[in-house]
Amino acid sequence: MSPRRSAALLALSCSLLGIARRAAATPELRAAASADFTLVRAPFFTRNLPELQAHGFLLALDVELALARTLDLRAHVPAGVFGIRQPAGAYVDESVWGNPTLSLAFVMPELARAPALTGWAELGSGLPLAEQGPVTALQKNRALEAANAAHAYLEPESFTPAIVPAFVRLGARYTAPRFAAESELSLPVLVRIREPELPPEAHSHRVGFLPSLVVTGSAPLFGPVSGSWRFRRNASSIAALQSAAPSFGRDGVPSGIAR
Repeated sequence: MSPRRSAALLALSCSLLGIARRAAATPELRAAASADFTLVRAPFFTRNLPELQAHGFLLALDVELALARTLDLRAHVPAGVFGIRQPAGAYVDESVWGNPTLSLAFVMPELARAPALTGWAELGSGLPLAEQGPVTALQKNRALEAANAAHAYLEPESFTPAIVPAFVRLGARYTAPRFAAESELSLPVLVRIREPELPPEAHSHRVGFLPSLVVTGSAPLFGPVSGSWRFRRNASSIAALQSAAPSFGRDGVPSGIAR
């Protein structure tokens, strides 16, 4: 990673930590900044670049403001810094912003009169700020797709360029002394507002719908050590499959909601 890119990453991290520190002094406001390292190998959606290999960091800032006892306002700002493998074998650094989102979350404690069961419903939308291009190298698009693949294609509203996203999330969490489980159903709709910066052979859809279900659980194994498991299910509809991974028409040209 170049010194300039490293300095930019350090400045961004310090800014996020400063916001989180100020939020810690306000009980109604909570903030968290994260930087997760990831390795990615995934399909891409152009004829000249059919595969993506990258490594780097997923960055995120999450801010939550309690408007009432059961109502929260949430903001999510995603970004990424990756080294992306070129066709000749070298890696080139690329940083990218995703689509920031804002949502309202209604929390339902003691769901179904069960103290151990909590539910929530979240409705949100985002701004079309994800970067893309240039069409000759697609570095921004490939960085976005690396972030999307690192999230198992479960956050298309954050990492798809040239779209306005809207989403609904429904979830429940069960907590017991020796076991915990959580499930969330996500229903994002992506509406394209302009043509993506992609080669002519890459096709895109005007609207994408990519529902997904995530189930997680944890239980103690022995002593203080605990184990966890996770089940993820993406939508199996044709539109969602075309959005999540490249598909090929009769002429061998990739199609799908291009990122």
